[in-house]
Amino acid sequence: MRREDYDVDIRAGSAAAHYFSGYTQVAGITLPTEHRILPRTPEGQAPAELLLVTIDLSDISFA
Repeated sequence: MRREDYDVDIRAGSAAAHYFSGYTQVAGITLPTEHRILPRTPEGQAPAELLLVTIDLSDISFA
């Protein structure tokens, strides 16, 4: 998955786009290590300069 779009009901239908990248394999499972969330315009665009959330993962393991 590269991008997931959705509307947030608890924020009056705010539109967002999630971007996933930086994939790595952990115990044979491919996982994204980078996750970016941007607001989505009514036209479906997600301007990078309006970045809302950044999540970066490292040292991933399963117990």
